[in-house]
Amino acid sequence: MLDNAYRTGSEVLSRLPLGAVRTIGLRGGRLAHRRWDDRRAMAERHMARILGGDPDRVDDAARAAARAVFDRYGTYVAETLWLRQRHLDRIWRETAIGGKEHFDDAIAAGGGVVLALPHVGNWEFAAVYPLLQGVRLVAVAEDLADAEMTAWFTRMRAEVGIEVELAGASGLTRRLAGVLREGGAVALVTDRDVTGTGIGVDFFGERTRMPAGPGALARLTGAPLLPVACYIDDEGGHRITAAPPIEVARTKDRAADTADAVQDLAVAFEDLIRVDPTQWHLLQPQWPSDPGYRWGEPG
Repeated sequence: MLDNAYRTGSEVLSRLPLGAVRTIGLRGGRLAHRRWDDRRAMAERHMARILGGDPDRVDDAARAAARAVFDRYGTYVAETLWLRQRHLDRIWRETAIGGKEHFDDAIAAGGGVVLALPHVGNWEFAAVYPLLQGVRLVAVAEDLADAEMTAWFTRMRAEVGIEVELAGASGLTRRLAGVLREGGAVALVTDRDVTGTGIGVDFFGERTRMPAGPGALARLTGAPLLPVACYIDDEGGHRITAAPPIEVARTKDRAADTADAVQDLAVAFEDLIRVDPTQWHLLQPQWPSDPGYRWGEPG
């Protein structure tokens, strides 16, 4: 039934003008802000931290920023349900891009590219540029607890042209490496460790964990590692920013090379998030000091 509900809602939204879709998303985000107490509290902690305050002492500025976070989150959800292959040209016409040369140079070199994204704006729409360039794009997604939802999400992305691989699947690294060696792009939303096996990094003033995947994959294949964010523009479009590639060493110490790359990526994510903190709608515990954080102190 959940699969049918999402399919129906998505079909309805896909026929509406994007402006109307954003309005619906905004209202949904504001409703979620009022009713989703634990996630609202977490967003307030995160905003207090990023704005330079104490996450244990949330002030009015952090509360206001958290309200904007939910506005963005609702917009992201609605836009994602609206997304169809027929919309790609329109999205691209209304998207500004910075750092395009980093992506173009990586693809021209023929060794593929690892795109690492934080939960900023609408990261799904960052796929528009590689898709319209005819570049094969594989995205790694979390295997959701609801099997129907996972299957629906995978089908929807496939209709747009995004191939989805599920995190933790057998042989995943080998398949992703193959995509890169054939000149494709691999997209990883990777500012949150969902398994407890991530690498310890310094991130906004506190030690936490981030997945090793982007650094390990770039080191294994030699593919450039690009930090990327796609911001929602209040004018109605989007802004994609590709930062310069992370330098990934390939010494005899594989673990150290990977850890250094992931730490550098964390710094790049800080810069991308600071562009507009309210676009970072990660609503779960991110640091060991956050209530509900499950993974213990990182190394």
